[in-house]
Amino acid sequence: MLKTLLRSLLPAALLAVAVIIGVPTTASAHAVLVDSTPRDGARLDRLPRQVVLRFDEPVQIAPDAARVITGSGERVDDGDPQLTDQGHTVIIGLRRDPIGHPASYLVSWQVVSADSHPVNGSLRFGVGREPAPAPGGGSGGRSAAIIAGFGTGLGYAGLVAALGSLAAGLLLWPSALRSRRLIPLIIGGTAAIVAGGIVELATEAVELESLAAVLSGVGRLLIPRMIIALALLPLSLELLTRARNRVRSNGWLLGVWGAVAVGLVVIIAAHGHALTGSDRLLTLVATTGHLIGMSGWLGGLSVLILVVLPRLRAHPAAAGRTIRGWSRFAFGCVAILIISGELLAWRQIQPIEALWRTPFGVILLIKLGLIAVALVLGRLTSRYAGRVRSGARVRLLLGVEVATTVLIIAAATVLSATPPARDTYGPPTTSVISYPTGELQVSIDPTRRGPQQITVTAESASGDPARLAALSGRLSSADAGVSAIDVHFVPSGDHWQSTDATAPLPGVWTLQLVARPPGAKAYVTALDYRVW
Repeated sequence: MLKTLLRSLLPAALLAVAVIIGVPTTASAHAVLVDSTPRDGARLDRLPRQVVLRFDEPVQIAPDAARVITGSGERVDDGDPQLTDQGHTVIIGLRRDPIGHPASYLVSWQVVSADSHPVNGSLRFGVGREPAPAPGGGSGGRSAAIIAGFGTGLGYAGLVAALGSLAAGLLLWPSALRSRRLIPLIIGGTAAIVAGGIVELATEAVELESLAAVLSGVGRLLIPRMIIALALLPLSLELLTRARNRVRSNGWLLGVWGAVAVGLVVIIAAHGHALTGSDRLLTLVATTGHLIGMSGWLGGLSVLILVVLPRLRAHPAAAGRTIRGWSRFAFGCVAILIISGELLAWRQIQPIEALWRTPFGVILLIKLGLIAVALVLGRLTSRYAGRVRSGARVRLLLGVEVATTVLIIAAATVLSATPPARDTYGPPTTSVISYPTGELQVSIDPTRRGPQQITVTAESASGDPARLAALSGRLSSADAGVSAIDVHFVPSGDHWQSTDATAPLPGVWTLQLVARPPGAKAYVTALDYRVW
């Protein structure tokens, strides 16, 4: 049975990979706004004809997903944003100025990035006046992300129950398939996959306010996922029925079940970060392996606790052999988890400092720590298995292992909804540059590509605060091929703040500052810093 099942998985896996890789997908991750016209915080003399948003990757946008409103809530956009520059640029047309006097405007937008995740943001500009400060952000976007993450977690749990438990039974304990306890596990797992897909679809539809945008984006893989899960259910129940009736399953049934199961895993792996960025094939294979390792490990643990151990309480020696066999299987699954996790972490964690300086990296460390705890628990369980008077201890260890695996699924769920570290890493940097009569303290936050806030504080040679009559700047980068981007500063208390600084591409950038103290000539200074 094992050889038949493994032979059926290989061609199915190759076919599923070919289908997924063949789907046109842009090589990137969460979209980042790298430039806009007008810039955030700009002051204009008159309302422009359009607002232009430039992203670092092609995006999708639904009708009415970008709005420009006045401080009093009146819309001035034409309601029909357009995509240009192969999807990198969103153009929002504006109606003629309906106010006719100085006003502040808010641009609010939401796009779908290449990994099917909605990305939203806003900027402000003023006409005839400085733009009004942005109010405190609401919790709607965070609430939607939490709900979508719950749907993702349901999908993972369903994969463990509907596929992992049955696969572990076929490979380890064929006699356990005769237990009726597996029927609700298989049915409930399928229902969880479908329910999770519905939750994610509904959340995205509410966020984007357009079902068509959802179906062309995230729904492209969620709907096939639900269909394949439903197609897998009758095959799984047929395998259980044959096992209860002690009828040997033929190679055809195992082959079809294996093909559909692999297709389901690959579809789930392809959703999210797997088909974005470079090395798509390697990432898809690693993510698929990660899901298979997780499903086999947690699904096998479920069958062990629900079916196998209750049957072996009266036979400690047999229980010892069974648990030791399970430990070898679980070790193989966890080894797959670790190897595939290392490959995925190498791709998503750049540079290494992002591992402990970004939410994605910290959650990944927590997940790895939980896996290490589970490995220790598994080793202890195998050690005590079969010993006289150790049954209670083994059951306790297994219970703790189950609780640990639930936390691992939770961590994996949060990771799937968290932007990769390589797309969020951009720690603030502070430098001191000297000029003849003093020095300038320059703080840049963040150092991520896109809009940046540059703060400059002047000090005299003695370390006392110093005044500047004027300050201007310019950004350039040989790495990015950008010769000059003007940076404007405005005084704010004892320091100066940039109003429109942006570094649209990663690399080493040079900030050139022209500082003029009162009654003195201007001095030109410069510093280099890295943009991620």
